[in-house]
Amino acid sequence: MNRYDGNTILIVDIDRVYGTQLAEVLASQGARTSFGSSIAEAKELLLQFDFDIVISNYYLTDGIIFQLIDWCEKNIRTLPIFTAMGNPLPGELDLLRKQSIADVFSKGDRNRMFTGISNLLFDFKEFQGNLQEMISPSEVMIELKVKEERMFARPIEIADDCIYLLLKQQFQAGMFGIMNFSLREKKEVQHFVIPGFFAGEFAEGQQFRINRTYQGHWKIFLDHMQDKQMNISNFLKKAAGH
Repeated sequence: MNRYDGNTILIVDIDRVYGTQLAEVLASQGARTSFGSSIAEAKELLLQFDFDIVISNYYLTDGIIFQLIDWCEKNIRTLPIFTAMGNPLPGELDLLRKQSIADVFSKGDRNRMFTGISNLLFDFKEFQGNLQEMISPSEVMIELKVKEERMFARPIEIADDCIYLLLKQQFQAGMFGIMNFSLREKKEVQHFVIPGFFAGEFAEGQQFRINRTYQGHWKIFLDHMQDKQMNISNFLKKAAGH
C-alpha cells in the first residue's frame, strides 16, 4: 500500500462507518485525516485546517459536492484538490468536464481508490528535501503530474490564467494535471499546488490553463511574487535553471 506521509486528507461521507474506516486506513499509512458527514461539518474543518485533498460523496445530506467546492473557492485561502466517491447522474457529466473534480472513485474498488489518491498527492518530504539540497535562496522548482507520470516542466511564459510550458511530451487538450512548485526566500518556503488542464499546443509551448476553481490560488502566487519583488522574467529564468 502507498504511504501518504505529510499529506492531509478530508473525507466527507454520509456513511459514518465507511468514512471513518477509510480515514483510519489512510491514517495508518501516514496521512493526517479528518472526517465529516455533511457540507456543514466539512466547512468547519476546512476553516481550521489546510487539506491537500478532499474525498467526498457527490450527494450529502445538505447539498452536493459542487456546492462545497464553490464555498471553498470563496472562503478559504488554500484550496485542496477535490475528488468524489460514487457515480454522477448523466446530467452532471458536463460539470465534471469543467475540471472541478480531479477523479471519481468507486467505494467498491479500494485498490483503485488508494492508487488514485496516491497519484494526486506529492511526496512533500521528498520534494522539500530536494528543494533544500538543490536550489539556492530565491530560486524556483516546478514539477508537473499528469496521470501517473511525474516530470519537471520548463515554464516559458506566465499569464493571469495560464502558464506556457516547454515539455518533451505532448498532451491532449483537456487532459488534467497538477503543477507543484515552491518559492524559497531566505529560510522561508512558500509551497503551491495548482491543478489545471492542457488547452493545446502553441508556438510558445503547451498551454496549461489554471483550473477555474483555483484562480484565486493562482492570484495569490502572482501577488506573492509582486510582494517579494520577484518579476516574471526572474521567475522564468530561475525556474528554467538559469
